[in-house]
Amino acid sequence: EEAIQTYKKVLEFDKNIEQALVNIGSVYINSNNSEKAIPYLLKATNLNPKYAPSFVNLGNAYYSIGDKKRALKAFAKAEKLDPSVSAALSSKAAAQMDSGKKENATFSLIEAIQKDPYNGNAYINLGVLLREQTQYKEAVKWLERGIVILKSQPYKHKQLASAYTNL
Repeated sequence: EEAIQTYKKVLEFDKNIEQALVNIGSVYINSNNSEKAIPYLLKATNLNPKYAPSFVNLGNAYYSIGDKKRALKAFAKAEKLDPSVSAALSSKAAAQMDSGKKENATFSLIEAIQKDPYNGNAYINLGVLLREQTQYKEAVKWLERGIVILKSQPYKHKQLASAYTNL
């Protein structure tokens, strides 16, 4: 809450500071309050419609409230603006997975990893996707790589343990 208040003070000086808007949106998303994030992120994307990370965050906000259609649209916009933003592909893949488009998700995740070999979430998501398809050996390989990158996130170890259980 303190971070949001600080960013809002910045906006009191200039309501058009895009990065403050994006940061407020990110704080809301990270505190499971994505509905509050959306207006700030929409304003940020309107102020600078060429800044891909704003669209990634907007997509993540939509995704977390269950609006997969708008989420996919925002991720596609981010990817179009800056094809090197692997977070857009990784997030898009999560929405594709939830929409039952597992093959599309697989390609998106592989592409995300190719663009950014340090995108640990892409490795984890690919491992989860493969585990769900009972490809346990492949799942373990990708999950282990993701865990090395992300190190201290217990949830990721749970995913790996689940894949090992089925080997």
